Amino acid sequence: YEKALSIRSFHLGEDSLLVAETRKDLGSLHFDKADFDKARHYLGEAMQTMTAQSPNDLATADASFLLGKVMSKMKYRDEAVRHFENALQIRRRQQLSDAEDLGVADILFELGVANEEYKNYDQSVYFYEQALAIRKSILDEEDEVLADIYHNIGVIQQSKEKYQNALNSFGSALVIYQTCLGDDHLSCAKTMNNIGIVYESMNDYSESMKYHQEALRVRTLHLSNNHLKVANSLDNIASVYQKQKQNNLALECLKEALKIRITRLGKDHLEVATTLFGMGIIFCDLEELDKAMDSYNASLKIRMRKIGNSGIEIAQSLHNMGGVFALKEEYKEALGRWQESLEKYREVGLMDDHHMVKCTLRNIEMATKYIQDSKVNV
Repeated sequence: YEKALSIRSFHLGEDSLLVAETRKDLGSLHFDKADFDKARHYLGEAMQTMTAQSPNDLATADASFLLGKVMSKMKYRDEAVRHFENALQIRRRQQLSDAEDLGVADILFELGVANEEYKNYDQSVYFYEQALAIRKSILDEEDEVLADIYHNIGVIQQSKEKYQNALNSFGSALVIYQTCLGDDHLSCAKTMNNIGIVYESMNDYSESMKYHQEALRVRTLHLSNNHLKVANSLDNIASVYQKQKQNNLALECLKEALKIRITRLGKDHLEVATTLFGMGIIFCDLEELDKAMDSYNASLKIRMRKIGNSGIEIAQSLHNMGGVFALKEEYKEALGRWQESLEKYREVGLMDDHHMVKCTLRNIEMATKYIQDSKVNV
């Protein structure tokens, strides 16, 4: 491609459409190689020529679409949306209706992804459903992209707590993934993981566990035993065990997840801190208070090194440490941690009617009363 670009540029000139097509091909190749800076460079140059000479050509729409995908990967979402919308406008100027053009479906899918990232969930679902309808009207058989659309719709429904709708969408995605890719494909594991989370939210722990364990099996089959997605599955299984009051089993899962994260991320990573925090909660439930305090302390130290002395995570760590001191009936220490926690919550702008602040205020009131009562009794 580079040799062809050099020859064509020399003989045809930099403004030739054939040169622009070669640049588009080079940009596409660099996109596939995840070299997004070079992809952006070549596609940008191609678009300049194509927009000037053939603004309504399908090749220009394709270049604009590809450039949108590059911008999306580089997290320039406004630019990505601009290029996707340009590609959509060009394709809609052609003779084909939307229902006959898979290219339109592909653009609508990417617009759905972009709006999901912006948390414009209703608009995102609108684009996804349009893309879904076009693909179903054109294709004789279901394909992996259909499953991707169903999965993404399910994620949005899950975030909006429309759990039954989410299960239906994830279920449709899973059936298509299994048909197209096989039962043990990682895309199946991804969807089963989400189904497990939805069932947990619905308090159906047996179904949740079934899907999480199957997701773990598939992930372990394809990925190394110390892969971060395996740790993620172990987290989810631990959460279900914890809800079922099987704290020892939950703790074993989190210990294994902790080993993976330390191996892959290092001892000083925020995900390690989160896992230690979760272990602290379980140690509290098991009434192993010294181990709980050790876990919370270790978590807090990492968080403070990584994000400083302010933040909700710092406040939560201090709050839970106060809880351990209270369980030990060391109310002065508990009061000190809760007061620090309250200060941190307020630093990040949480008001007194926020549920975490309310809980902390109640705990401060309780600890203050215990301390005053103990002075009276003395």
